[in-house]
Amino acid sequence: MTRAETVRPLAIYGGRVVTMHPAQPEAEALLLVGGRVHTVGSAAEVRAAARVLGRRGVEELHVPGACVLPGLADAHLHLGAYGLQLEQLDLTGVGSLADAVALVAARADALPRDAWLLGGGWDHTLWPEPHLPDRHALDDVAGDRPVALARKDRHITWVNSAALHRAGIGRGTPQPAGGVIDREAVGAPSGILRESAQRLVETVIGDPPPEVLRGAVRRAQAALLKLGITCVHAPDTPATFAALQDLAAAGELRLRVVYMPPAAALEQLIARRMAAGWGNGRLRIGHLKCFLDGSLGSHTAAMLAPFEDEPGNTGVVITPPEALADLLRRAADSGFGVAMHAIGDRANRQALDTIAGADLPTDDPLRRPRIEHVQVLHPDDIPRLAALGVVASMQPIHTTQDMANADRFWGARSRGAYAFGSLLRAGTVLAFGSDAPVETPDPLAGLFAAVTRQRPDGTPVGGWYPEERISLTAAVRAYTVGAAYAAGLEHEQGTLRPRAVADVTIIAPDIFDRPPRALLAARVSHTIIAGEVVYAGG
Repeated sequence: MTRAETVRPLAIYGGRVVTMHPAQPEAEALLLVGGRVHTVGSAAEVRAAARVLGRRGVEELHVPGACVLPGLADAHLHLGAYGLQLEQLDLTGVGSLADAVALVAARADALPRDAWLLGGGWDHTLWPEPHLPDRHALDDVAGDRPVALARKDRHITWVNSAALHRAGIGRGTPQPAGGVIDREAVGAPSGILRESAQRLVETVIGDPPPEVLRGAVRRAQAALLKLGITCVHAPDTPATFAALQDLAAAGELRLRVVYMPPAAALEQLIARRMAAGWGNGRLRIGHLKCFLDGSLGSHTAAMLAPFEDEPGNTGVVITPPEALADLLRRAADSGFGVAMHAIGDRANRQALDTIAGADLPTDDPLRRPRIEHVQVLHPDDIPRLAALGVVASMQPIHTTQDMANADRFWGARSRGAYAFGSLLRAGTVLAFGSDAPVETPDPLAGLFAAVTRQRPDGTPVGGWYPEERISLTAAVRAYTVGAAYAAGLEHEQGTLRPRAVADVTIIAPDIFDRPPRALLAARVSHTIIAGEVVYAGG
């Protein structure tokens, strides 16, 4: 007997049911049976259906004044990294280099001398002197203990001299393909490793032990269920996938997870006879994930023209066009689609050009091409995603967190940044997520950013490039229908209709027909997966 078969039928009354299904956009009530949606309709219709099931003991959930949505998904969330960061040193929002170093010193004192001090979340652009830090600042407080701290976008790692020594990085270490070892004037490494150069240290650190990763996933899951998230698309490490398999086998995995393996794992997956769709309704394999470029804040996004503040710097190309074309071909032949990380306008154009030149299957939902982030587009490229059938997997919270840096580093090109409205008008399917732990995984924060393009304090007035704002309905659709479509699961996820999976997110008060600022005060009251209440916050 499956878990869904042991869960009692559940009838939900009193809220506005927003189905995201065009045949019946709204309803009064909902009946969930056997892990599936059974009845969507009026309260009387659901009561009548429940009476037929009466002998099975139908539970009732009354949520007056709330809105009942299809389970919200996060289409881009690093599950293992998010769970680990909940325990590691978190430098998110730290306002100065001195404050960051003080937190490092406090954590160093609490660790064994030979243990790595790991963490991340720092953002030098928030500091009074927005310069990248160096190894010396860490050496002063950590001494011989190795330290590795990922920048908030995870495209730079800040390390100390002990970490460089353990990784064998010195004056004579060559620059790795697709990466940069920043150097001091005398040629010694500065302590800043960009893009693929980070792997030189990551390889030495190694994967966390399985029990640590299992604990990280448990912590992440608890936090995400509280936020109303029922499914995540997780670009993550094979070690995290192993932890997910362990938890699923033990019956501890509540979230639905679409695991997105790194492209480098393709041959191993082929050897294990795995392809997109392998798994079950709780844990399955999705697209391969590859990187075309870096990030905005790290100045490694691949751009058609230089960064405004760094003439001559057009970013870093991590996967050259010929290598991407080969990957797309091999992936398609092996039953995979490819999700391509692309931030800069050059990287996005490269992705679109390569897709246009590839003979990709058009009839397999599991292999639809995805571009992750689609952070800035040249105006000529905005219509191309819809024309090529490319899903735009985007993170609206990046809009308001990054807009100041986008204006500083990209200038007028920011008109094509986070272009939700333009992409929708062109017919593109949007799938929304958070990129956690880079940003908060709270979907209500993401909805507010998509609808207003403002920070919670109301700035900028009217929104940043307000023509790119979208309606609340469109934004919710990107967290539900769009996310399901991106994973090829629209036949069962993303809508509340009979026979769809019984995944539900309930938000109170009702966020529709209210000013956008109501999103900031709203809270998730219940999260339901396969008909089971997995979070109840009252």
